[in-house]
Amino acid sequence: MCLAAAVLTVCAHSAMAQAPEFKPADPKVAAEAIAAYEKISAAFAAGDFVTVVKGLADNGRPMMPAAEQTDDKVTKLADKLKAAKDAERTRTVIADAAKAKAGPADATSADVTLKNLNLTHVRIPLKGTKDVAEKHKLAPGRSTTDADGNLIVLMVRHEGRWYWNPFGW
Repeated sequence: MCLAAAVLTVCAHSAMAQAPEFKPADPKVAAEAIAAYEKISAAFAAGDFVTVVKGLADNGRPMMPAAEQTDDKVTKLADKLKAAKDAERTRTVIADAAKAKAGPADATSADVTLKNLNLTHVRIPLKGTKDVAEKHKLAPGRSTTDADGNLIVLMVRHEGRWYWNPFGW
């Protein structure tokens, strides 16, 4: 699912013409990505949608880059996200996957350009979450699950700021 233009819609195709080449991530970059994921997913789990919206990615790119964030835009999008069916589903996935900790040693990264944005994607598998992915019927894909079926955290860095692309979005 993709959250685009502040409304949940079904994506019929990927925004990427070809899959980027992921390589082992620099440990510092991986640690930054994990810290950002933990902050954003904790806000999501707590229902703090204002914080979530400021750090949310969809389809591999920031939903609202920092330069475009105004109080009014953030509040409106947070209200729409709060009412969206996928928001509650994502909160449930976060709760179910809470036992798994992201490890920087398993992280991979790639530099990506999407819609004229230069981004760094960091993928971090959450070991031991295959059952969670199956329970929530999260389809295998390069940004959803790894080869073993474990959930993947996809973090996106744009202009020095981190955004989380939730499972299956």
